[in-house]
Amino acid sequence: MCTYALLAHNSSGYLIQCKTCGHFQFAFGTTELIMTGIELDEFQAKLAKEKYPLSDCGAIHRKTIRVTVVDSKVALALSPYEAKELIDMIDEAKAAIEVNALLCQLE
Repeated sequence: MCTYALLAHNSSGYLIQCKTCGHFQFAFGTTELIMTGIELDEFQAKLAKEKYPLSDCGAIHRKTIRVTVVDSKVALALSPYEAKELIDMIDEAKAAIEVNALLCQLE
């Protein structure tokens, strides 16, 4: 049975990690995905490659961005605003992982 650690959350979702198997689970909007650490890194890299302009107020909430996930048959349709929220959430989770690793080294 999995026991999860909450790594990050915002108004659109959360990112948690199983303390037993290490898999990541993130919910964003109405989508929930489970990924390995490598898959999460690849997904984060895909998001980071793109530029998401938030200056065009008319388009900020239009679903104009398509990001494929682990299975290339699945993609998230995101607005620039949602993409920024997702990037921020993953960055926050990665920072929490690094802090936890440093704290474990001190013990």
